[in-house]
Amino acid sequence: MISKEVCESQIGRLEGLSYYPRDKPEAIRDLAAALKAAGNDAICVAVVNAWVEENSEAPKPADLRRLIWAENEKADEPPGKHKRCPLCGGGGWLTVWMLITYQGNSFIVRRREIIPNIRKQEDADKFCKKLGDGQTVLSGAIPCECLPDTHKAFMEHGAKHFPGTHDAIRRELAKL
Repeated sequence: MISKEVCESQIGRLEGLSYYPRDKPEAIRDLAAALKAAGNDAICVAVVNAWVEENSEAPKPADLRRLIWAENEKADEPPGKHKRCPLCGGGGWLTVWMLITYQGNSFIVRRREIIPNIRKQEDADKFCKKLGDGQTVLSGAIPCECLPDTHKAFMEHGAKHFPGTHDAIRRELAKL
């Protein structure tokens, strides 16, 4: 995460380039959000330095993100506190396997539940062979707790469909 001061100073440097979105505060916020993807202040400054040296036009947020992600990958220390997360291993997302039970011969879901002891596709395939008609195993991704905003939104809106998900995953990880 970069400091607010560094972000503001780098945005200020981009103002001198052609096509900078002076009259569009939303676009400036998008540029700032892209810079905040940098793992540290040095990466942010290096990316803006490289852009200003090679371009006369202002970057799009996607340009900045692409360059920042490439620099983050090169960094010795992974950016963000979630990179050391024991649940997701740093990806920010958890793969979960769900047993889906359909209503009759339709695609109307009657019940869905997390299957905590399945960790890979091969396990899911074996489990699937044991199922009866109207049931299947699907994989999905849920946000890890180390992505606080995304996780909070999931817990408020999506978790009602997957009760006890994170507790089940923690129990399975404890067995390893």
